[in-house]
Amino acid sequence: MELHDATSASVQVKFRPALQHTSGTLRVPVVQGMGFVTAIYDDLTPQILSGVGFQSLTLVKTERNDIIKYRLTLLDLSCWLLYIQPRHAQVVGLARSPENDHCLQISTKFSGLIQVAKRPSYSCEDVYDRCAGAYATDIRFGGSLVGHEGRLHFDFQRGDSMQGRPLLMFALPHHLTTFDDPTARGILPHFQLTSTTKGFMTAVLGNRWSMVENDIPRHLTESFFHRAPMDCVTDEQRQLILDAAKQELEENLEATSDLDSLYFSGKALDRFAQLCHTLWKYDRGHDMLEIALRKLKSAFERFAQNRQKFPLVYDQIWGGVTSSAAFVTGDVLADFGNSLYNDHHFHASYFVHAAAIIALVDGSLGRHTWLAENKGFITTLLRDAANPSISDPYFPFSRAFDWFSGHSWAKGLFESWDGKDEESSSEDVHFAYGQMLFGAVSNDSATAARGALQLAVLRRACAAYMHMRADNPHHPAQFAANRVSGILFEGKVDHTTYFGANIEFIHGIHMLPVTPASAYARNRDWCREEWETWFSDGRAERIEGGWRGVVMASRIAWDVRGVAQWFFNDQFDRRYLDDGMSLAYYRALTAEELGRQSSNR
Repeated sequence: MELHDATSASVQVKFRPALQHTSGTLRVPVVQGMGFVTAIYDDLTPQILSGVGFQSLTLVKTERNDIIKYRLTLLDLSCWLLYIQPRHAQVVGLARSPENDHCLQISTKFSGLIQVAKRPSYSCEDVYDRCAGAYATDIRFGGSLVGHEGRLHFDFQRGDSMQGRPLLMFALPHHLTTFDDPTARGILPHFQLTSTTKGFMTAVLGNRWSMVENDIPRHLTESFFHRAPMDCVTDEQRQLILDAAKQELEENLEATSDLDSLYFSGKALDRFAQLCHTLWKYDRGHDMLEIALRKLKSAFERFAQNRQKFPLVYDQIWGGVTSSAAFVTGDVLADFGNSLYNDHHFHASYFVHAAAIIALVDGSLGRHTWLAENKGFITTLLRDAANPSISDPYFPFSRAFDWFSGHSWAKGLFESWDGKDEESSSEDVHFAYGQMLFGAVSNDSATAARGALQLAVLRRACAAYMHMRADNPHHPAQFAANRVSGILFEGKVDHTTYFGANIEFIHGIHMLPVTPASAYARNRDWCREEWETWFSDGRAERIEGGWRGVVMASRIAWDVRGVAQWFFNDQFDRRYLDDGMSLAYYRALTAEELGRQSSNR
């Protein structure tokens, strides 16, 4: 078996006989959303195997003279359809194997197409008949942004020459709600199959899908660039913000960010960047801001110049920049498996967001050299995790973000029985948010647009598959009662984390870091349901360590009045701050949201 032409949405699987001097090949294009399992034979004897076993095999007449159709009933009473399309005129018959009740076979060598599909109901059979012979080999993704409207396009690359036959594909639930009118006309609403972890997939006819996101978060970029504090932030609040900032300014960032983990180093830098952004808005004399910016730029320089404890290396095999930790220590799990590509978008998110803040503040102070000197480093991180080009010879297209699934996957190169997974929807959000901001601050409109569109798609997918309201239709009701997915695998969903089963871990990892993007990505009503299910009635106040701060900060977007007193307590206990949290920053977010609500009354 060989794999060829792997892309973000497909792979071509090729089989050859193991015996020498034996010709023949079998090629199977595996594509996200494919309507049939398609096998292209060249001079081989096909066998069809079933782990369940066959109850009956029926040859079915059709109106088409170019295909041979069979209806297969398995021992579990499920019904499957099998279509044979010989390349040349050939008498082809399918029969049960005399040696194996779980096997069907063609008795002679065969060249041509065999397609198999599950029939959910008899009414769907005619659709399969019309579409048999057509198949996709890949998906090309494209997008555009105009104002607050974003468009995402899936162009299916066909491998057949039957252009008169419609292409059958299956859409996930979050696709259907965004289809434009021409695409929606191809929906077959009563033709559905069950996906592994995302509810029912619905049949759609057409060579192209176009989807519209009509709430692109441009307001997040505008608020990022808005410097003057809101008039309704009180003098007392400003002073408490600056008091917290003054204390945080004492941090030895050179030491606290000089770690053997790219992830935790990034969190330290981003925490201090939060402080910098807060001082940029609230430190009118700029004295503290200058100190903070100088410290942040100095600590960031270590990573931009690749002088950290485990420098990044370029991997020529898979095309990416990875931590050298595993190659130095021999531990492939070092730094959460970064050396084997696990969690790259999570790790990069903190550096990209911090860089956007440095570039903004540095430029506003009349210095424009930092961005020019460091843009290459950030661009490399973005290309590694979110490369927009299929022709880039050094990095693959969109390594982390799956435009079909609507969210990113982690796991990297690690083998997994349950497929790839995503444990933190919020750090996925943080990467897209940082990408959008860095694109904006560096005047790279394409990068900013991709980040914004990615955020919009991600918000929709998270609401469907990870942020589960009581009436979520895509997960069993008993599981949806958990309110958050935990680890969403390709093959299962598990309400837990890799580092423990505490409720604050499971839900907190889908909250951090709390930023203005959190209010956009996390539905207010769902947040309230999550809080009432797990954290109300004093339960949040009993959480130990920094997870308490994460859970409390998540309330800023939907219940700021309920959490304001906690953050503005002048005896605030910093033990309850996560290592990615600046108290000054969260006080500022709280005060600004309070002011925003007051001004809207």
